Amino acid sequence: SGHHVAVDIFDRLWPGPLRRLMPVLAALMTLAFAILLLWFVWRLVGRTFATNPLAPTVIPVPLKWIQVVGPAGCTVFALNAFWLTLRTLRGETAADGGGG
Repeated sequence: SGHHVAVDIFDRLWPGPLRRLMPVLAALMTLAFAILLLWFVWRLVGRTFATNPLAPTVIPVPLKWIQVVGPAGCTVFALNAFWLTLRTLRGETAADGGGG
């Protein structure tokens, strides 16, 4: 289907109208999770920048430079989830072409 992971074992069990709603619900839940994850990671990195601890490694490195990639990755995840939600609301699928 063009997705990294797709669970479609229950698709035929849903009634018709609900079957069409499930991809939209899944996309909205993915978007909500991405936004929530971004918020928590942003708070974590904010606390790390405020306290400036060192990473427990052989070479002391400020932990903030290790954790700063977290919000960047979560932002990309949230943008991709937003794009997936828009495509799902428009009725597009991965087979219609385009990335995703």
